[in-house]
Amino acid sequence: MNSSGDALNNAYKSFWLGLSRSERAKNALMMLPAAKRVKSRFIAGDTIDDAARIVGNFNGMQNKPRISGVMDFVGESVTSRDEAGRACETYCDILDAIKEKCLYSSIAVKPSQIGMDIDQEFCRKNLEILADHARLCDSRIEIDAEEDAKAGLTLEMYLDLLSQNYDPVIALQSTRRKSLDEARILGERGARVRLVKSAYREKPCVAYQTKEEVDANYRKIMAVLSERMGHNGGRLILGTHDEKMLQEMQSMVDKGEIDSSLVEIDMLLGIRNDRLLNLARQGYQTGVYVPFGSQWWAYTCRRIGERPANMMFVAKSLIC
Repeated sequence: MNSSGDALNNAYKSFWLGLSRSERAKNALMMLPAAKRVKSRFIAGDTIDDAARIVGNFNGMQNKPRISGVMDFVGESVTSRDEAGRACETYCDILDAIKEKCLYSSIAVKPSQIGMDIDQEFCRKNLEILADHARLCDSRIEIDAEEDAKAGLTLEMYLDLLSQNYDPVIALQSTRRKSLDEARILGERGARVRLVKSAYREKPCVAYQTKEEVDANYRKIMAVLSERMGHNGGRLILGTHDEKMLQEMQSMVDKGEIDSSLVEIDMLLGIRNDRLLNLARQGYQTGVYVPFGSQWWAYTCRRIGERPANMMFVAKSLIC
């Protein structure tokens, strides 16, 4: 992409991030019929039962291969212990539903949703509570990626869980400059890593700014993790809708550079799920990221803002 293209892409992302944080835009737009249609396609609903129903459909579609779920109670950056505690309790309720309904699903948690911005030790304790509860419910937790400023502490908390013999997943963003070095650390530790690009707009000193740079780093991280995971029990989860990244992964499988049994491909609910089903039919392990909850506005804006192609999926959903 040339410099003018990069500028347009950055402006596009900045617009949607700004929209995600605007209460005025939220109040003005979220009740429009078009916004409701977007919500119905990309958000499972407001309740745990809504999300569980969607995950169950993907788990057990008749005559189709199983697609696992990642249930995300949307929300982040809580400002009180009570809010963080309620979020933690909600995630325990999700895990109970996973066990009760015999779902193949994990949960995705943002550290700032369970207290990182309030008290680090409080957040650590909440993560351990969730990891314990997930183990009891035959599930696991995924620690989601947030802004670069939170990434170092997030990695530290994740490695603490690994040292306690939990089996969580951590999301790693190829947009961030430090992610390649972190991938080497995680690869050596036998981590489960969900490799994504990013929904956040970061400064050039901490993040790549062009699509070419982000894609190149994605490929480097994918290669580093692929090389290490076969030796130490690690796992690579590709969180992407980018066809070029998917084809690159399939090429690595075909060349014997990566064992397909150690790779999973995850996509967001409502975006390219036909492609996800196709991959599942080819024998790949697949998963669908299922967000739910009343705080869906900011989540949806960030997803649209990740890349212009996502806007096309949204546009199609409004006319199909």
